[in-house]
Amino acid sequence: MNDIEGKNIEVGDLILLAKNGLLSKSYVLGKTKKALIVSCKRINYKYIHHNNPSEIEKKQVEGEAIGAIDWTSYRNLDKHNAKQYLYYPPDILILEKNAEIPENLRKLINK
Repeated sequence: MNDIEGKNIEVGDLILLAKNGLLSKSYVLGKTKKALIVSCKRINYKYIHHNNPSEIEKKQVEGEAIGAIDWTSYRNLDKHNAKQYLYYPPDILILEKNAEIPENLRKLINK
């Protein structure tokens, strides 16, 4: 798989891609035959029920990377804590080859 300039996309590259109408930065964490695996931020919510059933409070639980993707952190790489499979990757631009991947994302790299 190549970027828009024809360079080969490899595990460890820092890339720029369009997701949900936003330009997003991500690390490439792996590749499969059909998908590109990139870093993202996932969030998990805990619902707190009060005495009144109509008063349900939604509270974000930090440190758990099992929920939905948080699109508000699309440029802040420090908040990335999970991976996402892109089965139909959009146009991609490599920003940095063999970038320094943070420790919390290194364990997610597919080898």
